[in-house]
Amino acid sequence: MHFFHGSFPIPFLRHRPFPNIAAQRPIIFVPGNHDRFSRNIKLRCPSDKKIFESVFGDAWAIASTSTSLSNGIRVTRFRKPTADLLVCCADLTLRPGAKNPLTWWGCGEVHNDLLEKLARLTQAELDNERQTAVVWVVHFPPECTSAKPFTKLKEGAKLIQRARECGVSLIFCGHTHEEEHYVDSHGTPPWVIVAGTATARRAQSGHQIYFVSLEVDGKKIQNAELVTHRLESGRFEAKGNSVLKC
Repeated sequence: MHFFHGSFPIPFLRHRPFPNIAAQRPIIFVPGNHDRFSRNIKLRCPSDKKIFESVFGDAWAIASTSTSLSNGIRVTRFRKPTADLLVCCADLTLRPGAKNPLTWWGCGEVHNDLLEKLARLTQAELDNERQTAVVWVVHFPPECTSAKPFTKLKEGAKLIQRARECGVSLIFCGHTHEEEHYVDSHGTPPWVIVAGTATARRAQSGHQIYFVSLEVDGKKIQNAELVTHRLESGRFEAKGNSVLKC
């Protein structure tokens, strides 16, 4: 949030075409564990105060306060001449009142009601006549082997399985600050694409950012090309790419 209030400098502000506010590129938000926890470091309990909403408005609501389809889910449509891309973001942070031992403070959880809303929204879009491909975005990477026990997504396997059933081949995540991409033990999509970090004060694997290009055929994503840019000498430079078959 300090990033958007301008209280500390943006490391890559001058280096276009990187997607930042200065470049006037579309930016999609999804809340994470730091956005939903109280500032009481001793308790580390989910906050009933809408800290995230105080900055980003009411587009996000605490999922347990309403049953509307949009609550806890934000959808952004990117229109192209031949096909659209629908980006569905879900808030999987712990809910107020959740049992939350100290060791859970960095965890997320797949909420069954929210997952079903996400699935219904996705299926309705795929049943629509308009040519639209769908990707999901959550803060916490599901079934991530590199995540520490107190930062894992609880019930993450359910998210991957539901995405597979809905025909969603890409799930974009963050949280760990470690760049990686993987499929689960089934060995088939969806691919989980985990961003590194461009702005964290401490970055164990360095600062990096993905450029992602999607090849869309009708309602299906055929390929995703990931180009990694790493921060070196004050600039983000391309350092390799991967092509994921979807």
